[in-house]
Amino acid sequence: MSFWIQGTNESAIEVHSPGELTSDSEYFWSPDSRSIAFTYVQAGMPKSIMSFTYTSLAIYDLRSAQIKTIAEAPAHGLGRPQLYYSGGEWSPAGDKVLCCAFQT
Repeated sequence: MSFWIQGTNESAIEVHSPGELTSDSEYFWSPDSRSIAFTYVQAGMPKSIMSFTYTSLAIYDLRSAQIKTIAEAPAHGLGRPQLYYSGGEWSPAGDKVLCCAFQT
């Protein structure tokens, strides 16, 4: 899956997510507009109406065109609680990203 970024006087850039983007995916611009934090469901996770319980958090850097996952949801395991992530809001200085971890 992918999402697109386009400035007012620029060509569109396609960003290929490391997993599935869902209606629950969140996107947050950094204060300097050079990065986007976003949530996604990793490839290979089970398809489910509860897919939001598999979300990981990544940052896309526009300058390098690289994606770095900063909080990765593990696959469900028998007898293990599921951990998933939400958030992506940047601090005003742009040096920190808020990430909330949830356990089901």
